[in-house]
Amino acid sequence: MMEGYGYICVAHEALCGKSGDARQQLQEAAHAFWKALLHEHTWPEPMRKRAAAAIALLFARGTIEATIAAMADHEVRSAMEVLEQFTDQFLRGAGEEDAEGAPPVSL
Repeated sequence: MMEGYGYICVAHEALCGKSGDARQQLQEAAHAFWKALLHEHTWPEPMRKRAAAAIALLFARGTIEATIAAMADHEVRSAMEVLEQFTDQFLRGAGEEDAEGAPPVSL
């Protein structure tokens, strides 16, 4: 069972929302993603490897806040795309597990 589903949903919604500026959306999504990482040990190895790329990107310059503040606009958009791809893959993977009769994922 992949735990952290609720946080990944929050991250995905923040990235897909049309309100707020891109930096604010990325910061909200990054913090939710960070909370989901507390449950990374329950994720399959391929999902943990995908998460590593997002982690490296979001903490490249220290904290999430410092990293996002130092990013150029195109870097913010790129980081949002990376994180959105991860959340899409996570949510698809969680749905596949549910379809196979596994227990539901949890927050």
